[in-house]
Amino acid sequence: MLDNSSFKKDLKKGLPVEVRGEVWSAFIGNNLHVNPKLYESLLARVRIAEENIDKDITFKKNLDVIEKDLHRTFAEL
Repeated sequence: MLDNSSFKKDLKKGLPVEVRGEVWSAFIGNNLHVNPKLYESLLARVRIAEENIDKDITFKKNLDVIEKDLHRTFAEL
């Protein structure tokens, strides 16, 4: 499909929100078998960690490093 120049042009214009998840899943796969239930579970764990960030020095330290490096790693975003 990526050999089709028309498809490439359309893809560069952006994907409609309604199909974005489906298209990206088809392209990148889902090797981790992430589903809505797993996603919500992981999200809940992150929220708990964020609420208790002052009690977890290691988590706070790692989060600080990630936030400082994020703009260098993904500058175009």
